Amino acid sequence: MITLSPFLKIWQCIQSFLAVTAILVSTPSSFACQKATTPKTETAAKVASAQHNDIKTIGGIILTIRVLPSRSNLGEEIPVTSEQVSLAIKVLKKRITRIGFRAINISPLGQDLITLELIKISKSKLLTVKKNIQTLGLLEFKTVYPGSLILADQVAADPQNEIVPGYELKVLTDTDDDGNTTSENLLISRRAALNNSYVIQAQELHGAFEGMISIELSKEGGDRMFRLTKSMDHGRDRLAIVLDGIIHSAPVVQSALSSKFQISGMADASEAKNLAAILQNPLTNSLHIEDERVISPSSSK
Repeated sequence: MITLSPFLKIWQCIQSFLAVTAILVSTPSSFACQKATTPKTETAAKVASAQHNDIKTIGGIILTIRVLPSRSNLGEEIPVTSEQVSLAIKVLKKRITRIGFRAINISPLGQDLITLELIKISKSKLLTVKKNIQTLGLLEFKTVYPGSLILADQVAADPQNEIVPGYELKVLTDTDDDGNTTSENLLISRRAALNNSYVIQAQELHGAFEGMISIELSKEGGDRMFRLTKSMDHGRDRLAIVLDGIIHSAPVVQSALSSKFQISGMADASEAKNLAAILQNPLTNSLHIEDERVISPSSSK
């Protein structure tokens, strides 16, 4: 018969205690691992549910947006694809974040619809967001015909008479120093010299330059812009800046431009910030707001 020494008995008790402790400690750890391996879809669903509850609790706006079909060069309608809807969602997220708002949910709805949820937003800010959503963001640089000052008015008087082939009549609307609205007929090239597919950076300016945007083009875009403006008659020729088919401005080119230049004409820094967000994140398909639903906090009670 073998007897244990008092010291050995104490050591066995310690080992037993450690074994029991290890079992107790391992239980929460196993639970933690189980939570960590929860499928991402389940986690995303819980987050989405929590966010949906937020708009019911806090209140906000739900916009239903339709992605419109694009058109081919021949004018044929191109059906909307799921890839175009996904791209529109990606662009909207970037635009809305850039102008300082937070959408708690932007998701596809059916074949060509998007639902957008915004919380705690004023009417004035909502107007900014809606304008941002419905602006395609196609920026084009087009040459103004050198004899536009005389010939544009003749074309306006007889629109069917294409006096200068390759050029079309556009109206530049502006505001003078007294706040009065002015308009000017211009003949601009039908084909753009370059567009914002070459824009790599658009940033609103502040201080003395408020209402202006700094534009940076890619190397290829800068080379195109330099070749275009170098051949112009500096101090006389004009370059039209066209956004979604509407002339934004038509400044006189004073010297050859390159990859970095500025666009002026915005009312304030807020408008410049909104336009910068649009120019850097252009849409391939136009968007239309189909429905606007107000969710008040009281509706959750």
